[in-house]
This record gives sequence, structure tokens and C-alpha cells, in this order.
Amino acid sequence: MYKQHNEINKVVMFFPPGWESIMPPPGISYIKSFLMNNGYKVNCFDFGVELGGRFFDGSKTKLDSCAKKILSLEPDVVGFTTLQPKLRHVKNTLYIVEKIKEQSPRTIVVAGGPHVAYVKEEILKFDFIDFAVKGEGELGFLNLLNSSELRSKLIDSRIVLKSPYVEDLNQLPFPNFDDFNLDQYQLGLLPLSTSRGCKMNCTFCGVRANQVCGPYRERKPSKVIDEIKQDIEKYGKNRFGITDALLNINPRSTRKLCEAIIKNDLEIKWIAGALPHISNEDLGKMYDSGCRLLYLCPETGSPDTAKKMKKGIKLDIAEKTIINAAKKGIVVSAWFIIGFPGETYDDIKYTEKFAERIRPYCLEIVFVPFSFYKGSYIYSNPKEFGIEKFEESPLDINIRKYYGKNILPPSESIRLSLQLWNKYDVTGDPYPFLNHTKEEIEALLQIIPLEKREEVAQYIENSKRKELYNYYKIFNIAFNDEIYEKLSPLAFS
Repeated sequence: MYKQHNEINKVVMFFPPGWESIMPPPGISYIKSFLMNNGYKVNCFDFGVELGGRFFDGSKTKLDSCAKKILSLEPDVVGFTTLQPKLRHVKNTLYIVEKIKEQSPRTIVVAGGPHVAYVKEEILKFDFIDFAVKGEGELGFLNLLNSSELRSKLIDSRIVLKSPYVEDLNQLPFPNFDDFNLDQYQLGLLPLSTSRGCKMNCTFCGVRANQVCGPYRERKPSKVIDEIKQDIEKYGKNRFGITDALLNINPRSTRKLCEAIIKNDLEIKWIAGALPHISNEDLGKMYDSGCRLLYLCPETGSPDTAKKMKKGIKLDIAEKTIINAAKKGIVVSAWFIIGFPGETYDDIKYTEKFAERIRPYCLEIVFVPFSFYKGSYIYSNPKEFGIEKFEESPLDINIRKYYGKNILPPSESIRLSLQLWNKYDVTGDPYPFLNHTKEEIEALLQIIPLEKREEVAQYIENSKRKELYNYYKIFNIAFNDEIYEKLSPLAFS
């Protein structure tokens, strides 16, 4: 049924619909370059940007069109990234893959991406998926393509292939964006990686525990500089979104990179997520090297909750970092988790007071309900956090129902997150995660206790009256120094 190794040459990969594509997808772009260097013909599609990002309506006609586009290239192998902004988006992705298999049974279908790391063998319960690659895709996908013997073994046993990690990131070719219409990405951003993996031990995170990104490894600043220069010359772009888990896990490396950008007179602008422990001197170098937006996530304003999270953050330093970043001219988006297991209403008041203090220095403050991720430290040690029982769904990376002593139920975490967003929103936008269908909003309200349902419905209605939450607005402000200075007079005082 399956083609022999010497017959396999054409590979098509796609990024799924329903995900916000603010820039070309880095994962499949890296894999494309790697496979091309090893003799394969590779094409990529970004259905995230093509179908309207997270506001995609699930049209079967549009999904059929995606399958048709892929099949028109007559691929031997189709690889796809699995992500879960919402479970319905996973189903949309699976719909495309099923259509491909129906119309071309001989095509080999391979799942990859973060979702595989969380749900593992569950993804292979769909008979239209032949293999799954867990972890970084370059070496695992290449091994799969190169070995007919390995493919036969996997087909028979239906297991997930654990991909080896690339030990030396400096040996990887630069990502290839040739297949994407870069004009579709409104911000003109290209992804840029300076490291992979994470050293942090956050108890709520499933990324490290599930080995999504592997051990922490860095690229040499000189390699990053060479990639920036190539992207400017080849694609005419000078804006970059740094895709590292956290940019400054190694502050010395971040400092060296900023110094190298300045030394090479690269007139670029970039955004990143970072640990909110940054010296004033380093913030200055970051700004001078082009940093215009930082996602800084204290996660909480409560010292007790911070200890349970084990993120290693000192809240006083986090507060100073946020204020100093804004004073340097860097736009700050600050994020907090509401409803962490064992968190009390008093803990949440500490978070609210923290938000009040930093509000003049932030362009955005976001409150998100606690997400109970499969594979996280909390998942493996629930009783340590007061969780006595939980229910999980095979394809979902989140645990939606959990119970215990001194645990705020998920419905209360949602209510409080909406309440705090409505109170402290500085963007004028609706809540960022209200990209629900009418049916999903109705289902959401059903899990809210009856006595609080009207309150939550009003929060949602208040948000719906505003313009759709738009990532582009905050980025456009960040990249325009004059606009930001007018909007943030306190930050520059």
C-alpha cells in the first residue's frame, strides 16, 4: 500500500486553520529547509493565515479547498502541525487530513507539533493518520522518510516516534519562507529563534514535562545575525518575532545578541516573551537593538501563589522590570493566571493590587483562567495542590474538570478573569479569548453557577460590544515610537 523509500520525494506540510498566524510558522519552515538539504522536494501551506486565524468559522467548503490544494501537488507524504487553540480547531485539522486520505489512500500522513507531545498515542486512533512525531521535527521526520524499514515497523505497531533533538542548533539551515505570501502577514514579522527548550520548572506548564521543545540549547549570536541579514536581503523584512520559550533564560546570551545587533548596525525591530527579571542596563540594550514589545508574565501578585508556581520570580523585581521597560520605550503586555490550585480570594486581591500598580506602564494586562495541562507537575502531583479528582478527555491537552479542597472551580476562574479584564483593560478591546461560537458561549455559560451566570453573561456582552480583539493593534503601536509615547505619558515621565 505504501510507496518504497526510493519512490518518496514530494513532501507537503501545513499549519492548521484556527490559529492566529501573525507570522510564517517557524516549525514547518525549519523542517522544510532541513529536508530540502537532504534531497526532498517540500512545499508548505499556512492555513492559519489563509482562513482568517482564530476567527475561522469552520466552513467545510474552505476545509475541502485546503485538502484540494495539498493534493494538487501530488505529495508522497503530508505532514501537519497539531495545535489546540480550541478543540474544534483540532477537529478542523483532522477533517482536512481525513479528506486527503480518502482521496489519496497511498499518501502517507504524519502528525507533529505540540499536541502530539500532550496526547501521544491518542492521535493514532484516527486510521487516516499513519505516523506521529513527538518533539522537534527535523531529525524525526527525516529518519521516517529515509527508512522504509522503520515505516513498516511503525505502521504495524502504531506507535509515536520520539524524535531525537538537534544537539547543535548552529548546524541547522535557516528556515525557508518561500512558499508563504508574506504580504498576508499584516505586521511584516518573520520568526526568529535564538534558543530552543526551557530551563524553568513552572508547576503549571506542560511544555518541558511533555518534552515539547527538548533540553535548553542556544544558537551563537553570529548565526542569529547571519539569519537576520539573510531575511532582510531575501525577504525585505526587518521586523522579527522571537519564538524562544523565554528570551532571557540566559541573560548573558541575550546581552551578547543585543550588542551584536547594535554592532552590525541592523535597523530592525523585534518582539519577544521574557522572564520579568531584567536589569535596567539590559533593557536599554534591548531597546537600542530594536526591542519594542515584551510579554512579561509575573503570573501572580501573591507571594504564596508564586512559591507554588515555582517560576522563580521575585515579584518586586518583576514590578521594577515592567516599569523600567516602559520607561525605556518598550511596550509591555503583562499576563496573570487566575485560579491557580490553592489560590484564595485574598491571593487574587494581591494580584489585583499588582495590576493596579503597573497599569500606567502597560499597554495590555491580561488575566487568564488557570489551565490544568496534561503532563505538568500539577498533573503528576495533584494532591500536593489540593486536587483530589479530575476528569480528562483523550484529545484535549487540558483537564477541564477537577475537584478538591480549597480549589476555585474552573467556572470561578473564568468569572474572575473576565471580571478583572473588564476592570483593568487598557486596550479598549474585548477579552482576548472570546473567539467562541454562539454554541460555545452558551456551553460556557452552562458551567457557571446559576447565581453568577447573569454576571458572566454581562462581562461577555460588554466585550462583544467592542471591536474584535486585534493582535495587530498592539503590535502596530509597539512598532511606532511616536504613537506609543503619546499613549504612555507616565511611562516616559
